[in-house]
Amino acid sequence: MVLLHTHDHVVRFISQKYMEIILGVFVSLLVEGIKKKFGAKGWASRAILLGVALVSATIYWALATTGYWEIILKVLVIAGAFYAFVIRAFEQE
Repeated sequence: MVLLHTHDHVVRFISQKYMEIILGVFVSLLVEGIKKKFGAKGWASRAILLGVALVSATIYWALATTGYWEIILKVLVIAGAFYAFVIRAFEQE
């Protein structure tokens, strides 16, 4: 039981680490798009970055503390696998 709990803790840590990386990449791309669209430079771009980071971090924190991230990821993985192995098989026929 202890080993299972430790393994679960490690998996959650790794999942959280990757989710933070994905979130950071998303924030960076979103801010870059906003800067290009509105022509923001200097302090304006830094303020946009801070605002987007705060909003996305707050949403991430709210979802992470309630366990929704794991559920969302499981649903996405299952949906992707179902699409890849079942739906595409019927499309190719």
